[in-house]
Amino acid sequence: MRDYPARTKGILTLLLLVLASAVAILVPLTCVTVKVGYTTIVIDPIGKKMWSVGDGSYEAILFFSKPPWARTVKVYVAVDKLEMWSEDNKTGDYPATSCLTRDGLAVEVDLLVRWRIDPSKVLDLYKNYPLLNWKMTTIASIVHHLPRPKGRGLPHPRP
Repeated sequence: MRDYPARTKGILTLLLLVLASAVAILVPLTCVTVKVGYTTIVIDPIGKKMWSVGDGSYEAILFFSKPPWARTVKVYVAVDKLEMWSEDNKTGDYPATSCLTRDGLAVEVDLLVRWRIDPSKVLDLYKNYPLLNWKMTTIASIVHHLPRPKGRGLPHPRP
């Protein structure tokens, strides 16, 4: 076996330490994690690109799948729900919706809506709602007005 001078051994050791440090820093910065029920959006501000990873059906750690400067956003794509109900001093996500029947009687309507986000549409959804607040801003507003058809109240229940 060849015996290297002490200076060469020192340089090789330093080079290996620098290489190991670079790998230890770059590998976590280029990883994308995907959990079951989520998809991950990768946003590259330098390349001005955005793409999604995963469809919510598997869990993975993907190495070297993004540039080190890119950031990630996790989006829940499994079945989600919005509850509107009131009972005693408790409420769901929102209180029950008040409306009038055709007879002019005031009623409280409890609502439960479930939905799932199509993973192929996640990028469009994120572009429209970058704060990921579609549940509070859009879905809650639509659901809140469901029992109030224009010009009519709820049908009167028949005995």
